[in-house]
Amino acid sequence: MSAGRLNTLYETYRDQVQFYVVYIAEAHALDGRSPLGGGRNPLVEEPVDDAERIALAGKCVTAMSIRQIPA
Repeated sequence: MSAGRLNTLYETYRDQVQFYVVYIAEAHALDGRSPLGGGRNPLVEEPVDDAERIALAGKCVTAMSIRQIPA
């Protein structure tokens, strides 16, 4: 699902549905099995600890223009 579509769904249903964005793993880390980056994809390496994972998730949210969904 594209970020634009996610933003639209959130704006439409945020009072009726709880939204969660879960960051599990970087799909195309430069040091991973399927490296990819550039354009709209941030150039990243696989995070090694929770602090790096949180920072990377924030970077991806910004790069993809995902609106902040409150925790």
